[in-house]
Amino acid sequence: PQTSGGWLLANIGSVEGVAVSLRVETSGAVFEHAIVGDFGQMTPGPSYLSDGVTVDFTIVRADAPSVAVTAQAFPLSIYDLDNDESLRVVTAAYTWSRSADTKVLRSGDSFSGDGTDDLEPSSATSLTPAESSRSVTLTFTGTSTCQVVYKPQHDRSLFSFTMEASVPAIGTRKH
Repeated sequence: PQTSGGWLLANIGSVEGVAVSLRVETSGAVFEHAIVGDFGQMTPGPSYLSDGVTVDFTIVRADAPSVAVTAQAFPLSIYDLDNDESLRVVTAAYTWSRSADTKVLRSGDSFSGDGTDDLEPSSATSLTPAESSRSVTLTFTGTSTCQVVYKPQHDRSLFSFTMEASVPAIGTRKH
C-alpha cells in the first residue's frame, strides 16, 4: 500500500517547556511508514532505489503541528544503516557521532552501511553493541528542520530513526 508523503510522531518531548512532536515529510508517497516501539520507521519502496527519498524532519508544537519550534540542539539518530544503504545529510550546521566499533562508513556528508546485514534493533535505549555499530546520531543546531536523503538497498529496506535517544559514541565530529 502506498501511504502519504508525511506523518506525525506525537509528543516526543519538550523544547524550552513547549510540548513538541516530530513532523516527517518525504519527497513522495512511500510504501509504508509506522511507529514501532521507540522508532519511526519507513519502507520507501522501489521508486526510490536509484535516487533515494528526501526526508524532512521538523520539530513542531504538539498542540499546533503547523507551527515549527526551533531547538538549540536537534538530535536525530539513524539505526540499522547496513547493507548498501546510504544517508546523505542536506542540512548544514550539524555534528555527528558513531560508536567506537562503528560499521557505518562516512564520506563528507554521506553515511553508509558496510555491506553487512542484520536485524532491526528492538529498543533505542538498550542497543546491543552490534546494533550500535550500525547507527549514527546527527545533531543539528539552531533549527527546527533538517533534511536527509535516504537511499535504500532494495525495495523492502527499512529506514529507522528516533529523536528520543542518542547512540553512545566515543568521539563527536563537527561538520
